[in-house]
Amino acid sequence: MAGPLVLAAIKVMTPQIAGLTALPEMALFSRRKEAEPDPVAARLADILLQVPV
Repeated sequence: MAGPLVLAAIKVMTPQIAGLTALPEMALFSRRKEAEPDPVAARLADILLQVPV
């Protein structure tokens, strides 16, 4: 038999409610680089892909 179902209210605390100073906003960005694996990693991938499952 399962235990009792407990429901809890979740409140979001803003920095002002918690008594903290607000953090500065940060710009989010994505950096994409055309990456090639180093030769050892490429060889390992080749070996792993050849292993029968």
